[in-house]
Amino acid sequence: RSIGRVVDHVLGRAPADVGAATRRGPTGWYCPACGKRFPRPEAEHACAPLPLDVAFGGKPAAVRALFDAVRDEVEALGAVTVAAQKDGVSFIARRRFMSAVPRRAWLELRLTLTRRVERPGVKVFTSGPTLHINAVRLGALADLDDALKALLREAYAYGLPAGAEPTTARDEEAGGGWARDADESFFAGLGEG
Repeated sequence: RSIGRVVDHVLGRAPADVGAATRRGPTGWYCPACGKRFPRPEAEHACAPLPLDVAFGGKPAAVRALFDAVRDEVEALGAVTVAAQKDGVSFIARRRFMSAVPRRAWLELRLTLTRRVERPGVKVFTSGPTLHINAVRLGALADLDDALKALLREAYAYGLPAGAEPTTARDEEAGGGWARDADESFFAGLGEG
């Protein structure tokens, strides 16, 4: 039975044990409707996976090129799940550590860190005493400098707590993986600025 759950988990399927679909266990919570695995119970999500193109609809190709460069940097750090929503893309290791929100002329990166980044051009939204969303505008490939790459590594470390193994990386463009693990209110109110 345990081996079957591990196989289901590795393959991204709902557990064969229907009772396990509604409880939290070592493999997380499974949506009883779609079978997707989430790290916390009752995670808000859409049961149908969304392709990355949904998040980039109506945006210039240059913004997508910025996203692809950031995605390459992050995926080089280790296993990452990339999950598209209608107005952004989440990056998840064991937990979500970054969101990328395409704008008309730039890509906004929202890095989840345990500290505030005191740097010009960074907006900080504090969610708790040790949880800060640091929003950075990326307008050109040159903006993806060593300092920003260091922040990407720090955010990835937040998403992968010490001793934790990353989840299996999935490519949303292929239609697998997480469809949505973001609270839409997180994206609201942080408009085009």
